[in-house]
Amino acid sequence: MHLSPVEIHTERWFDMATNKETLDDHEARLGVVEVELGIRPRTKGRWSTLRGWAEKNPVLAVGVSAAMLGFVGWFAVPAFTYHLNHKNDSFNESVKNAVEANVKPVTDRLDKFDLRLTGIEGQLSVLVIQRAALEPTNPVNAKRAVEVLAAAKNNGLELDSTAIVESGQKFIAAAQKSTEAWSAALAFIGYRSFLNASTTFPLSGLETRADGTKYYYVPNGSDPQFSHYGRVPVTQAARLNTIGTNLNTDRMDGDVFLVADGGGMIIDHMDMKNIVLRNVRIVYHGGPLVMENVYFLNCTFEVSRSPNSQILSAKLVEPAPTSASMPNS
Repeated sequence: MHLSPVEIHTERWFDMATNKETLDDHEARLGVVEVELGIRPRTKGRWSTLRGWAEKNPVLAVGVSAAMLGFVGWFAVPAFTYHLNHKNDSFNESVKNAVEANVKPVTDRLDKFDLRLTGIEGQLSVLVIQRAALEPTNPVNAKRAVEVLAAAKNNGLELDSTAIVESGQKFIAAAQKSTEAWSAALAFIGYRSFLNASTTFPLSGLETRADGTKYYYVPNGSDPQFSHYGRVPVTQAARLNTIGTNLNTDRMDGDVFLVADGGGMIIDHMDMKNIVLRNVRIVYHGGPLVMENVYFLNCTFEVSRSPNSQILSAKLVEPAPTSASMPNS
């Protein structure tokens, strides 16, 4: 693939003139500010003759000055204070508007470049994975696939779903001959679960309730937090039991979905229907398993390599939901 270089042009934010008239104007405006702040004395004018009168009549001059200062201070100080606090508002607003007007086209173009670069990154990642999948038993290829999938997940990059399925299936099929290929297979099902979290959410519009379907599970580490969604007849309801066990024979209704959040769960010997596993650490040792309409959303997987595990992985690399039946091994 050849990418022609992209040249970014940005316009100057301000056309800073340097002619004498502009500099003189700036100096004059600075002079006014300096005078107002008392940094610079006022220029003498026609009122300078008052100085001579004040020198000749010091007592009277002090009295008149005090009266004038009091009068001016009474009315002028609040106004002057307001002026000092807000004198730059118009200028600041002009600068802000000018910067925004000039920066926005640049940032818009950079945002578009980000989107384009993200698309290019995704395409390159898919090409790397597809090429690695041509020889899935090659340890270097397996390692490269694991690294690319980890980077895509960490960066929130959604790679092409079809490419994930096709390449993942090749590594899963090769896992019987290669431990490295099995590591790559687990990376693919973990990445698929990441994709499921952003593209699949079956709970929209369902009300939650305090209790519902009775369930049983074998935890691994911390316990998941369970939530009950919706209400349907018990024959259509969610199930989470060991195979051959029914904890809800005394109920008329149950959950549309039973949701487990966080923690860990061992799924060997489980019978699951209409279950959402979200951010759960999934442990599977290759035992019997029944699943119907099960969602794995952003889960992690600790799966022992076995024939049943390969069958399950081939299902898990497909888009959610997952239905599968693993026999006694």
